[in-house]
Amino acid sequence: MSNIDLSQEASAKIKQAINEFKNSLGTYFKDNTIEIKTWKFAVENNEAGYSIDAAVKIQIKPKEKSADPTKSTSTTELLG
Repeated sequence: MSNIDLSQEASAKIKQAINEFKNSLGTYFKDNTIEIKTWKFAVENNEAGYSIDAAVKIQIKPKEKSADPTKSTSTTELLG
């Protein structure tokens, strides 16, 4: 197998597919932040066509909870 040069258009389509995969994970991990940490791929040409070897490192972590101003309790209310 010989390595081939990948056009910018093909590279962009692979990146788009990785982003679509990341976004589809969001439907399963709704309360989490999903971030692509690294991604790399190699494309090889063979008799049957092209082989794409892709590696994606995705981090899934809980979203940071922001304070809800409607549920805050002031010191005055506590001492009340």
